[in-house]
Amino acid sequence: YAPVLKATYQAIKAVNPKALVGFSGLWWLDEHHFRSFYKYFADNQLTEYFDFANFHYYPCSGSPLDNSSGLSFRQVLSWVHESVPSKPVWMTEFGWTVSNHSQSGKCIVSPAKQAEYMADVFDAARTSGVMNRVFWYTINPPWGNDGMSLTKYEVPTSTYHAYQKYTSQYPAWKTDDDDTSACTSM
Repeated sequence: YAPVLKATYQAIKAVNPKALVGFSGLWWLDEHHFRSFYKYFADNQLTEYFDFANFHYYPCSGSPLDNSSGLSFRQVLSWVHESVPSKPVWMTEFGWTVSNHSQSGKCIVSPAKQAEYMADVFDAARTSGVMNRVFWYTINPPWGNDGMSLTKYEVPTSTYHAYQKYTSQYPAWKTDDDDTSACTSM
């Protein structure tokens, strides 16, 4: 991955020096693999080849606040930040499924839980001091329905309305490692 990361970063910056480049998003259920992946960048002097660290967060049907499995949102964010403390952190995908359409049936949550968990992640990200961007997966996929989408066949879901309410209340926040506004995104 290192040669691809270096070449891609250099090519993007050659075209647009202001473009922000991140590395491949990752979601593993195993703490060792997760930590090893991020440690690799620091150990191999690769941090100059990305502008932000990023990860994905899919805890199946689990609460993002639950530490019992070691996969709470705050714990995963902490692992990323500890591995590359010099970089802002983005979460480029996260979500919970409300149906088994294109998703695992064992991970289904109710629409109310989906909205609650989304707000829990937004709150934890907003107050973390290190999270710069948060992206929900997904909205209005071209195939019309997805168990995680904020729309169902282009019709807004209750989680979509919860998203709108949250982002109107907190349209941006400041982070300790960046004096620019950070925000939630779709």
